Amino acid sequence: MSLAILLYRFISHFIYPGLWLSSFFKKRIALWIQVRKNWRENVHQISTKLSRPVLWVHVASLGEYEMARPLLRKFVGDYPTSSVLISFFSPSGYVHAKLEANCHKIYLPVDTVANMSDLIKMINPHLVVFFKYDLWFNLIETAGEHKIPMKILGYNPSIKRLKTPWYGTLLKNALLQQERIYTINGKGKSILNEMGLTNVEIGGDSRYLNVIQNANESVGDDILKKFSSQFKRVIVCGSVWPEDMEILKSAMNTDDPLGWILAPHDVSPSGIEAIVSALDIPFTRYSELEELKDKFENKALILDGIGKLSKAYQYGLISYVGGAFGKGLHNILEPAAYGIPVIFGPRHHRFPEAIDFIENKIGKSVTDAADFENLLYDFFDGRGFKGKSEIIQFIEQKAESTYTMYDEVLREFKFPDETSMNFFNQKIPKGE
Repeated sequence: MSLAILLYRFISHFIYPGLWLSSFFKKRIALWIQVRKNWRENVHQISTKLSRPVLWVHVASLGEYEMARPLLRKFVGDYPTSSVLISFFSPSGYVHAKLEANCHKIYLPVDTVANMSDLIKMINPHLVVFFKYDLWFNLIETAGEHKIPMKILGYNPSIKRLKTPWYGTLLKNALLQQERIYTINGKGKSILNEMGLTNVEIGGDSRYLNVIQNANESVGDDILKKFSSQFKRVIVCGSVWPEDMEILKSAMNTDDPLGWILAPHDVSPSGIEAIVSALDIPFTRYSELEELKDKFENKALILDGIGKLSKAYQYGLISYVGGAFGKGLHNILEPAAYGIPVIFGPRHHRFPEAIDFIENKIGKSVTDAADFENLLYDFFDGRGFKGKSEIIQFIEQKAESTYTMYDEVLREFKFPDETSMNFFNQKIPKGE
């Protein structure tokens, strides 16, 4: 065992006390701790419902869970008598995740050796799959000690992280213990190969398959349909922040008969207020239209709840996706799955899909309000973006690359090692 992991194991003993002290000052941390109380009892109850062999999938939050859903759908279809255990780091991901059949969810406990040893004993997984980047070193080390195969999907490596002193050593060690790492593109594979990692393949980005499946299964929405039918052109703006409104509001104030569907990233009362306060045109909230069926005359519709945005894109002619004037770009794949192009802000370089969209004339980046307005009217004049059928074809081609990866990931379940299926008892481990 390396000196780096020994030091990490020592430091991990202080993670929970540190979080506990921070919880007095930060509500999010307090919630994170609260939902993990009595986690052993909760996991034990779930473990009694699991059908063997078990696939364990770990995701950070809702975005990574959406990446995982195509794999989960395939697994429950191919192995209907087996179970999936999904662990979440984020409470928001856990709460909003819509589970497939035979799937169960838990919160991942604090990454200590004792916690991870107890968790693995109760779950007794046949395979552990991590999505994207949320790797926990004690979990990986403990699973490796029990000879449980592990794989990472949708990995997009960072040279900076891999070369960071101490952390880079931990990360490389965790990657070396994976049976296979599937990167989203050739660039990621090259980076890992140059770092001496040979257990790497290009698997593609499973989010493409997820958005295509969701778009094909999506049902209509009477309110969104009625609102959109009043306008020749509808622009759907997803996950917008106040900074995004500075880009959008100039185009909203034109005399053109454009309809605007706005989905705030933050749907709390204060988050919605921050968006509507920036509007200079009449607007209606979606929740009001559910009760007042005749108020469809306003140019802007505010989606003031969760779960409507993905449906809204099917009624748009073009979309704007927020976040790239702040911490980072939100989901640009959802609108493209319906064949509509995407406009977004300048902070998109950490997102490979944004680069692909720009190179293939599916998306474009803007830096200010004038930029946005020019792109919008170029599109209305038939310039700048690919057509609907070409965009859908691009998304479908990207989605196809993940099917081979799924077959390889799940090959262990075709011939499970029966001798390793029940070597742990199901008693509740002692301790915190």
